[in-house]
Amino acid sequence: MLRYVLAFAATKVAVAGALLIYVLNVDGDAPVSSMVITIIAISLPIAWFAKAVNRPMRSIERGRFAIGNTVAELIFTVALGLTTTWLTGASFDWEGVGHVLGGKGDPQDAKIAFLFGITFGLLPVPFLSHLFGWFWTKDLPKTSVVEG
Repeated sequence: MLRYVLAFAATKVAVAGALLIYVLNVDGDAPVSSMVITIIAISLPIAWFAKAVNRPMRSIERGRFAIGNTVAELIFTVALGLTTTWLTGASFDWEGVGHVLGGKGDPQDAKIAFLFGITFGLLPVPFLSHLFGWFWTKDLPKTSVVEG
């Protein structure tokens, strides 16, 4: 499952990098939401799994895929926040986080916004990973060559 989680992470990084280049060149907002990027990043590894293994994803595999994607999303989110803080020149404290998140720099508001952002930003990842893993591989043949 590690290769499929890495494919999820690579897709997120590639799409985010492409959108960053777009935003820097067009000087505007990204044309798609992060949920669309997450759905694409979950779908590509599942399509790869279905083609490579050609059997339904077992429950334990779906669980590992979902947990791995959630951890990768958390790492990506924190890295994106640190990069944004660094690029904007904000300080690396709660005041800086508040400025990066669009507030006035109040540390208490920054903590609440960070908590809500991480919580609600990560919630769809394990659910969609598990659901898509089941839904898109359930009709595949029950037996196939064992993955090597």
